[in-house]
Amino acid sequence: MAFYTQRISCIFKSKQVIITQITQLSTQMSITSKSTLPMAWLLCFMTSLFYAFQYILRLLPSVIKDDLMLNYLIDAKDFGYFNGFYYAGYAAFHLPVGLMLDRIGPKYTISLSLLLCGLGIVPPLYFDSWTIAVIGRFLLGGGSTTAILALFYVIRINFPPVRFASILGMSVTLGFAGALFGSRPIGILNEMVGWKNVIWILCVTSFILAGLFLICMPNQKDQVAQKSSSIVSDLKELLKNKHVWAVSLLAGLMVGPLEGFADA
Repeated sequence: MAFYTQRISCIFKSKQVIITQITQLSTQMSITSKSTLPMAWLLCFMTSLFYAFQYILRLLPSVIKDDLMLNYLIDAKDFGYFNGFYYAGYAAFHLPVGLMLDRIGPKYTISLSLLLCGLGIVPPLYFDSWTIAVIGRFLLGGGSTTAILALFYVIRINFPPVRFASILGMSVTLGFAGALFGSRPIGILNEMVGWKNVIWILCVTSFILAGLFLICMPNQKDQVAQKSSSIVSDLKELLKNKHVWAVSLLAGLMVGPLEGFADA
């Protein structure tokens, strides 16, 4: 009888210990969530600003179209070719940028991408070569790729899954403000200071934003991605997924005509 009494006493003690540990863990998680929530919103807001800013850089050639055509002595056909090269870089950099986000996190990926964006708009200031200008446009597209991918990444690792869609919707709405309202201020600035100074201002802004992300953003990484065996195995798994192919095809059919006509 004493044996069973001792066993029951041990069970109750174990339950009390487990309940105490769960309570402490729950309290700790609650405190951590409250303390990191402002930072999570700040990171989301900063990344949304990058998303809005890249739209301004994307639409810049349309605002200074006449000046660029006069500077390079090109026609509308060449200008359309120039604009289209943005999407070549945008498409080519998606996979490398995604791998960089998983491996080194958004802090350095976003900073490097903003530097690339700044360098991508510089060629008209220093080079008369049309080829170099097109290469710069390609690099700008590559740097801009990070904006939406980093936005997905930052929201996913800083907020619970049940809030992902709503927070993404708000962030993308803020980002699209750059597309909706960015052209007009740039046009006014162009009339005031000239197209070359506009490029200078946007270039410096890119570098400043890169520095802010480097200083203010913590070095967050997805722990699941860090445990992955290799990049090659990740790519194989990705390419074997039929759902990825289906979504990619449908996205291409949607985005292609939309972006082609919107930026024309």
